[in-house]
Amino acid sequence: MDEHFFYRERLIKCSKNRWSVFYLYAYEDNDPKNEEERILYKEKDENKIEYNEFMERLSRAGRNLIISNLNKNKEEIFKMYKSKDVVEKYFDIVKNILRSDVMYLRADYSVFAIYLYHFYIFKDIAK
Repeated sequence: MDEHFFYRERLIKCSKNRWSVFYLYAYEDNDPKNEEERILYKEKDENKIEYNEFMERLSRAGRNLIISNLNKNKEEIFKMYKSKDVVEKYFDIVKNILRSDVMYLRADYSVFAIYLYHFYIFKDIAK
């Protein structure tokens, strides 16, 4: 990793390489790396994984690789990747907490309206 930036006060090491028509964005974040290593060592101590698997997973701990056709700044690609988490959490809330996963509505505008309503509820809760 040849560069770095800070994301929410966390050090993110990064690099970017071109591969054919794509760009490879590699990131290393020590916060999840420490947690992943802790879990791996625990699994190894409890004989849940073999040594070779342990070493392979340990070498990838805390690392993410994004393959994209976008030629953008490394930090911008990382923020785009992290922003998907917000959308996934919203749908998780709508599906599990608000129990909207079973739709009995037939018209598209009705489904849109119910999700819009949940979005406004979620927006108020998130404040």
